[in-house]
Amino acid sequence: MIGGTLLGGGRGGVFGTLLGVFVLVLLGNVLNYLNVSAFLQWTIEGLIIIAAVSFQAGRREMRA
Repeated sequence: MIGGTLLGGGRGGVFGTLLGVFVLVLLGNVLNYLNVSAFLQWTIEGLIIIAAVSFQAGRREMRA
């Protein structure tokens, strides 16, 4: 999902996963610094994960 590693297996790697985790942690830190509520932080992170999954699903359909 985030970083290119799929939950169902397939392509992906450690570097991409670590990069994805870094981006989510950085986003959380920035939102904390801006005093964004915890609920809104979880909502934003969830939307980013949903967007990543949708993007990956769209790429898979284009290859088929």
